Amino acid sequence: MKNLYKTAVAALFVMAGSVAHAQTVKVPEGTEVVISVEDKLSSETNKEGDRFSISLVDDVVLADGASCPPA
Repeated sequence: MKNLYKTAVAALFVMAGSVAHAQTVKVPEGTEVVISVEDKLSSETNKEGDRFSISLVDDVVLADGASCPPA
């Protein structure tokens, strides 16, 4: 489950970086984000490397007080 979480967070930042109007923001390692998994995932049907959709639930608030709203 921990690897799934790490994969989800990595996917989130890849998706955020691919949006044409997105501002580039470096989010420090360890920053907690609340996400929603949009696709049904199961250890019976999914395998490592499968893609799935996620979205931010809340703004990501950085240490300097800046926030990145969900897209």
